[in-house]
Amino acid sequence: MTALTDRPPHEAPEVGRLRRKNRLLAVTLVVVVVAMVGLGAWILFDYDSSEAAPPAEVLEVIRGYEEAVTTNNAQLAESITTEDFTRPYVLYPLGGLVIFDEADMSRADVIRELTYGEGWSEWVVSPIGEARAVGEGPWHVSVPTSFSLKGNAWEGISLYTIVDDA
Repeated sequence: MTALTDRPPHEAPEVGRLRRKNRLLAVTLVVVVVAMVGLGAWILFDYDSSEAAPPAEVLEVIRGYEEAVTTNNAQLAESITTEDFTRPYVLYPLGGLVIFDEADMSRADVIRELTYGEGWSEWVVSPIGEARAVGEGPWHVSVPTSFSLKGNAWEGISLYTIVDDA
């Protein structure tokens, strides 16, 4: 043996085995691409914004509550809320500012606030976008909202949880 042939010859890869690996990789890649295209199409064509809109009776309760707050109508607020109604915040007018603070306001607290005004006689709540809901009872509803007090306006999102007590 010569110096060139003293080494064992390199083995050539099996052609069938190499092709199987490439074929598996290609099939896997095609399956992933088809799945991604299918998922994208499903998201685009299956999405229906009307599914996210709350039912009419839920929206009626929200609009009634907004009207009760805007008009300081304690009787309306009382007629559309239940004994276990809570509002997780309290608002304090401070000059031209409004301070939001965490609080567990009961139905009676909100009714008292609306009855006596407590500085909210010029408070206006107006929806500025479409309501969106999650769930089918209880409904969790978000409403893009404009709040104004004494000529100052803010935009935010009102969140409601509506429970069917029927």
